[in-house]
Amino acid sequence: MAAERVAAVRDRPWERLALLTASYAPAPGAPPLHRRYAHAAIAFMEWQLRRGLLDPLGHERPGSPWWRAVNECLLRDTAEARARILGHPGPASSPSVEASVRFARAPTPRTWYLAHNVTIVSAYLDHRSLAEAENRVERFFINLALIRVLYAHALVSEPRLALGWLAPIAGGLGDPRLDMTRMFLSVSRVLPHRYPLDGDLEAYIADEHPLGRLLDVGVIVPRLPALYRWSANELELPGVADLVRDATPAYAWDPQDRDPWMPTPGRFVRAVRWALPAADSGDASPRREGFIRLGRGYPAYMATTRTSDPSGVLRRIGTMVQIEADEVMRFLSSPTGKRFRKVLAAGIILSAPAVFRIPGLRRYPLIRALELIGGAALLIRFAEALRDWERTEEPIRIDLT
Repeated sequence: MAAERVAAVRDRPWERLALLTASYAPAPGAPPLHRRYAHAAIAFMEWQLRRGLLDPLGHERPGSPWWRAVNECLLRDTAEARARILGHPGPASSPSVEASVRFARAPTPRTWYLAHNVTIVSAYLDHRSLAEAENRVERFFINLALIRVLYAHALVSEPRLALGWLAPIAGGLGDPRLDMTRMFLSVSRVLPHRYPLDGDLEAYIADEHPLGRLLDVGVIVPRLPALYRWSANELELPGVADLVRDATPAYAWDPQDRDPWMPTPGRFVRAVRWALPAADSGDASPRREGFIRLGRGYPAYMATTRTSDPSGVLRRIGTMVQIEADEVMRFLSSPTGKRFRKVLAAGIILSAPAVFRIPGLRRYPLIRALELIGGAALLIRFAEALRDWERTEEPIRIDLT
C-alpha cells in the first residue's frame, strides 16, 4: 500500500509533501502527539520543493535523481509505519521501517531521530552512485545535511558527545518539535532556489549563516570521527563509520579535498573549540601516565600537565583565558562580530520564552527559580545588551595565578 502511494506521487512534487504531512496525522480518536515532530521534516522538504530537487526527471528543469530517491525512502517508511499502526498487515518492505513503527507507537525526540535517521542514512548508503553524479557544490551540501542531522540526533541521544560540559541543555537544543532545530537543519539561507547549482563552492560557503558556519566548523567538525562512529552503532548501520576519513566527510566526496571542511580557524572558532573541546579520543599512550586527569570535556592542555607542578596548570589556564578573551573581544567588536552579535541576539530573543520550558532544564532548582523571577526577560535583556555592546576599553584580564 505504501509503495503504491509513493509511486502515485513520484512525479507530483507538492503531493509528496501532502503524503508526508498525512503520515504524521494521528490515528482516529488518538491525540495529535506526532504532528509537532513533522515540523523539521516538512520545512526541509519545502526547501527541496522550492529548489526544484523533486521535480520529474522529464521536466524542463529536471530534478535531482539523488534527492528524489532519498525523499522516496522517507515517504515510504513514514507512510508504511502509519499503515501498520492503523492495522494494515504485511511484512516490512525494508529494515528501516521498524524504527518508524516504534516512533509511531511511542513518539519521543529520541524515537523520532532514530526513525528519521535510520531511513535517511540507509537511503544515503543505498544511493551513493547517484550522489557521485552530482557536482561538487551539491555534494558538499549533501554531506553537510548528513552531518547536521547526525549531530542533532546526538544532541538528544548522546549529549556529552555533542556538547561536552553543556550536555544538560543539549536535549532541548536538539528537540525536533522546536523551531531552533528546524532552523539548524535547514540550509535554505545558503542555497538559491534552483538546481543544479553553478559557480564555486567557496562563494556559497561565504554566504552561509555565520552562526551555522561557526557551529559546523567550531563544534561539529572536531567531533566528526566520534560522531560517525556513534551514529553507526546507534543506527545499527556499520557503513556510516566509513563516511568520514580523518575528520573529513567522505560520502561521494574526495577526503583529500579538505579545505571546505577544515578552513584556517579564526579567532572566534578557536575560542569555541577551546570552550567546547571534543571528547578525548581515548588514546591511552604511556605518555599520558602521571599527568593530571580532569575528566572528559576539558581542554587537552589541562589533562597533559605534570602533577609535579600544579602551579603550572594555573599559569597556563590564566594565559589561555587572557589570550582567548582578548581574541573574542576583538572579534565581537569587528564588523563581522557585530553582524554575528545581531544574529545571536535575535536567536536568544526568539527562543528565550521556550528555554525555561525545556524538560531537561526544568529538573534543576536554579532554572525553576530563574523562571519565577522572570528568567526569560533577563535573557532578553542580556541579548539586547550583547547586540548593542560597543568596545570602549581594554578587555578584562582574568589572572588565576
